Amino acid sequence: MPSTLVDSSDALSGKVLIDLNNGPIPEGFEYLPIEKSFTEKLAEDSPQLHVVKAFNMFAMELFEHDAQTIAEHDVSAFIAGDSSEAKARVSKLAADLGFTPIDAGPSKNARLLEGMGDFIRYLMIEQRMGPFTALSSNALPVTEKRALGGRQASNFK
Repeated sequence: MPSTLVDSSDALSGKVLIDLNNGPIPEGFEYLPIEKSFTEKLAEDSPQLHVVKAFNMFAMELFEHDAQTIAEHDVSAFIAGDSSEAKARVSKLAADLGFTPIDAGPSKNARLLEGMGDFIRYLMIEQRMGPFTALSSNALPVTEKRALGGRQASNFK
């Protein structure tokens, strides 16, 4: 059954649709596991589109800032989708808006992004951290000092 949100006309063929959706907030923030993301559902319903998950982890108020302010705070925009070209276009848009685009992998990873969006909404609302809670994926430099009981170095680069 075609999506009621997206027309299946030829005019949309090959276009990029940015999915910013998160589900409703359940009573007590008791979220169920996400078995299929909105991104995956939209892609199934409208195969003529390139659906990309992005921008779902921000309060609306974040977009009231200019690109320079967003860039100064190194706010990460996680982007998931199955089309490399579509993700590149959304990444450029994110960078133009001041975000640091992060490739979050294929569409199935939109489930993870929706879960992160749910967690951020929990922090903003339930923990009263306010609407400007945002993530930065800055990596810390590798330390030469080994702590935590002499754990072995990881293979992460």
